Amino acid sequence: LLNKLSQIDDKMSQCINMLAKGYKKREILESLDLGLAKTQGYEFIKKAQNLSKKIINGDL
Repeated sequence: LLNKLSQIDDKMSQCINMLAKGYKKREILESLDLGLAKTQGYEFIKKAQNLSKKIINGDL
């Protein structure tokens, strides 16, 4: 999952990896330094989660 996701977007791969390790969303946003506003950062995390689900389900 992480390899395929990193081919699409490395930051998304890091985000999913950090979620799996138990990091809080706030910690992820601070660590990845995406340069996004808070709301946009949370949308980025949601997008990464949705993309991961598509990869797992074989839709990508």
